[in-house]
Amino acid sequence: MAKQGARGNVPNPLQSASYMARVSKEKVKFHEKQLQTFLSDIERSFKDGILTDVQFVTSAPDSTSNNPSCVVECHAALLKKRIPPLWERCESCGCSKQEGTLSIKIEDIGTDVKDIQDLVKSVYSCSSDLLLDKWKRISPTDSKEEEKEKSSSSTMEEVENGVATVTVSEPVRPKEAKGQRTLHAEFANEIHGMLREGEDHDVQLELDDEQCIPAHRFVLASRSRFFEAMLTGSWRESSANTIRFPGISHESLMVILDHLYGSCAALPVSCNIIELAQHADMWELPSLRDSIVFHLQQEYCHFFHKPCKSCLATVPDCLVFSHEHNYAALKESCLRWIHKYLSRSWCQRAFATLPQDVLELCCSYSADQLTLATSITMLTDVDKLCSSLPTVKWADYMRPFCERLFTDTMLFTAQNFTHPMVQRNFRSLLEGLGWSESLVKSLLEEVINQLNYETASTVLILALQLDDARKYGGWNSEASTAISEFYNQCHRFIARNLGKVQYTSTWSNVPAAVQQNLKDAAVFVDDRGPNRAKPVLSSSLKNKTSKEFEASSN
Repeated sequence: MAKQGARGNVPNPLQSASYMARVSKEKVKFHEKQLQTFLSDIERSFKDGILTDVQFVTSAPDSTSNNPSCVVECHAALLKKRIPPLWERCESCGCSKQEGTLSIKIEDIGTDVKDIQDLVKSVYSCSSDLLLDKWKRISPTDSKEEEKEKSSSSTMEEVENGVATVTVSEPVRPKEAKGQRTLHAEFANEIHGMLREGEDHDVQLELDDEQCIPAHRFVLASRSRFFEAMLTGSWRESSANTIRFPGISHESLMVILDHLYGSCAALPVSCNIIELAQHADMWELPSLRDSIVFHLQQEYCHFFHKPCKSCLATVPDCLVFSHEHNYAALKESCLRWIHKYLSRSWCQRAFATLPQDVLELCCSYSADQLTLATSITMLTDVDKLCSSLPTVKWADYMRPFCERLFTDTMLFTAQNFTHPMVQRNFRSLLEGLGWSESLVKSLLEEVINQLNYETASTVLILALQLDDARKYGGWNSEASTAISEFYNQCHRFIARNLGKVQYTSTWSNVPAAVQQNLKDAAVFVDDRGPNRAKPVLSSSLKNKTSKEFEASSN
């Protein structure tokens, strides 16, 4: 990646207040999206019962369930991590284990069925503080001890100056309610802590160097359809304690596991993007693909701000990456940015070294962006690009693409030259500064080359309007000369072809004085009408071939 910033007193665009605000805003949006995806996946593991290993049962039938014994299923690692008192109660009450699943009787815990259902459901969304508060409310033993503590501390007798007074302690104020996003972030951090600490893992991921990383099956399966099929299907890995993952580095696997366990932070700057992208596709990790896109947009594309030296060199690389790995949205953003700053991006060596198919893609994309509103602006940009290409070997490879785009843009503009929107932009160009005299002459010459009998009258009227505008608009001498020559060329074309032009539908729009001037300048004008009858042949000329007719005439 190119070095960001510049030396000297030139301000660094990456340190501007507007750019920093943009980065902060994009990070908040990205973190929120990743957090919601993580919560949805973990909640799915509870709703779908993915690899659950604990079930709460009751001897009495449950009216809300078709199964009279099983009430709710969950994961032991989460239960132990998030509600330690409940897990200790379960262990003290004793539990049976069948086929790898712990069965815990709700009656032995001493709580209500609905309370357990609500509590276990909250394990997959609420913060630890709220979970502990819920457990204290439904736990019989804990609630009695808490009432004793409150009763002993609610009132106290104090004797002051021999007078007994009763003071009531102030009620404990509840903690300020935290924002929903903060609670979700705390939940994600707790799940991520299970990976860092290796708590209660039930599988190990082995790399090529035989290094093993502890993990949890239900987290892998809930976050990836690939892992769900591997760990719940009839495969060897579904019952193995160690699963080998060849062909991936330790750094990349840890980045992927951090992501699966709820880390919403951006990817490390030094990560191997190619390797991550390959395994994101292989393991069906759409949220990791989103993280890769965000990483590239921030580190390489700078969120597509105005071009700087760094992103001019790295945005083309992102285009190649998105094209090869099918990142459609990122590909579209790169193409749009390169087209927007065409005169600066196309003349860079990093762009010239792109593969042939990517260069063809850029050229086609820019040609497809041609509209009546942008044709004049794009024509000036492409002309500036052609003139700014350096005279070096790598630029020779780019020159045919630039010339082809220039030809397509010139032809489109010439064919739509009479459109009011094109005309408005063309006049603005002539009234401004910095336009190229050779470009304007080339455009007007192409308009003359595209003339035909039907469009000649319209172009002539337009030439008259431009000629009047240059007389009273204060244009410079180069513009006046070009418009005057353009009018003369239109006039000569119609004068040479007046016999055809005068019978078109637009001829009546030409002022009468100009019509008469054209007739006077024409060599021959046949004004007997376009549908005049053919000459009648005499009887001696009928039924003769062309050769016989020529012989008789001679």
